[in-house]
Amino acid sequence: MLGLAGQVRDRFGGAIEALDIGGGFAVPYLAGEPEFDLAGFTHRVRVTLHYQCATHRLPVSALSIEPGRSLVVTAGVTLYRVVTVKRGARTYVAVDGGISDNPRPALYSARDIARLVGWHSTARPHNTTVVGRHCEAGDVLAEDVPLPADIRAGDLLAVPGTGAYHHALASNYNMVCRPPLVGVRDGVARLLVRRETEEDLLARDLG
Repeated sequence: MLGLAGQVRDRFGGAIEALDIGGGFAVPYLAGEPEFDLAGFTHRVRVTLHYQCATHRLPVSALSIEPGRSLVVTAGVTLYRVVTVKRGARTYVAVDGGISDNPRPALYSARDIARLVGWHSTARPHNTTVVGRHCEAGDVLAEDVPLPADIRAGDLLAVPGTGAYHHALASNYNMVCRPPLVGVRDGVARLLVRRETEEDLLARDLG
């Protein structure tokens, strides 16, 4: 980018005042995945910025980054209600959400984890596939998740790390209403975005 800025300066004159290198920083979604090395990243960027500006005879420009996902991803946890459990060679747990509220696994094979919340089971865990409600082959929220063997309809599952690209990507796939967004701080819950209703879905109909 700075090489291009040098070419623009040589051809048209002037110099860039600011450089935005965007975002896309990796964040851990699964246990064992490394945290983003923010300190190392900023050091490398600053060294490279000063070196390239000197090489292309450019003044050191203001630098912007967009670390949105790495800041908010851990702020979100999605709760699902178990609708049914199918046991066999593999255990499938179907929940009351899916592609409509979290299309990431279907879109680009993102991997999530899920944990039983609300009660403690002493049953040994089984590798489980958590699937959505949409009767689509690709509506898989999490695979090979260790969940208790006695998990049952009505239980709650929590999927952490959904603070980014989750609520923002939700849709009315299969005419399913989008879930609410609830903020929790110091043990106090506050409704931020209400649950969508069928009336909301039908409000645009003109027939």
